[in-house]
Amino acid sequence: PNNPCGLGVSIEGADAKVSRSIIDGNFYNGSNTRGGGVYISNGVIENSLVTGNGAYIGGGIYRSGGKIINCTIVDNKSSSGGGGVYCENSKGAFIINCLFKGNEALSDPCWLTPHIGSGTTFEASCCTNCVFEELEVAGNVTGDIVFKDYGGGDYSLSAGSSAIDAGINDYFTEGSLDLAGNPRKLGGAVDAGCYEFNR
Repeated sequence: PNNPCGLGVSIEGADAKVSRSIIDGNFYNGSNTRGGGVYISNGVIENSLVTGNGAYIGGGIYRSGGKIINCTIVDNKSSSGGGGVYCENSKGAFIINCLFKGNEALSDPCWLTPHIGSGTTFEASCCTNCVFEELEVAGNVTGDIVFKDYGGGDYSLSAGSSAIDAGINDYFTEGSLDLAGNPRKLGGAVDAGCYEFNR
């Protein structure tokens, strides 16, 4: 297809929601492919793991609208920009309580907002209470995420992880579950990423 988007899943309706999902292993490096794992133009993706995906732009996620909440975005690749997330529109906070690690791209491994600059320029207000291991992003957390078995693909959190209690509770709803089916907000605040640390 011409300009294929969302090789794993495409989220386009105002009420569309993808929750507690694993989006893994979607790879297509043809020119103009967008969102190896996810293409989102509306709606929300939450409590989900996006890993091992690839595309020309936005290896893990290509976003032109909608919200990305409590997702773990790791080890995705782009042959252009935005290994983790490529942001077409950076106005407003729309990436919330997410984790970024090990994403690769020719430019901007974690994410990119192209309309405000080139190279490694990005708008910090796009992300709120996210955790980056490789970058310092104002208003977010930089530190060792400490997965249980990063090399083995277990992205649940271990004690001492900078993601524990790093999120904000604004998007938490009582009774909500993480990707593993554990209750959310076991501590004072929601943990960043798709897994709540099981204390």
